[in-house]
Amino acid sequence: MAKLVSCVLAMGRSIDRDTTLTSLFQIVETIHLVPPDELDGSKIIPVPISTVLYTRWQKDGVSDSRTRIHIELPSGGISRSTEANVVFHDQELFYVNIFEAAYLPLQTEGVYHSVVSQFHNGDWVEVSRYPFEVRFTDPHGK
Repeated sequence: MAKLVSCVLAMGRSIDRDTTLTSLFQIVETIHLVPPDELDGSKIIPVPISTVLYTRWQKDGVSDSRTRIHIELPSGGISRSTEANVVFHDQELFYVNIFEAAYLPLQTEGVYHSVVSQFHNGDWVEVSRYPFEVRFTDPHGK
């Protein structure tokens, strides 16, 4: 099982072509937005907000590992999950996985979590929980 070293949620990223170094922009702690009119707290609305979940893994005796990411809502419900493989090549000690999303599953304001799980011994094991808050703002500044 690969070991998760770091997990960061940001609004954008850039990867240098020559060095493959990654720069993250606007690290997310709180997202302020005007709530959509159709939002009533009973359903999940996809809101167009681009985010990047950067994960860095360290080799721990295996050459690959399955990972999964989902958003946990303040109500405890979860969004659709996305899966990816962490694959180490030859002598690599670290591997970076970047999950990009164009939409945020919005239900209400409150604390959301980006949850990273890893498949181990036939089961999904949570390895990271990155909290971020969604706060609603008044479009008229009141």
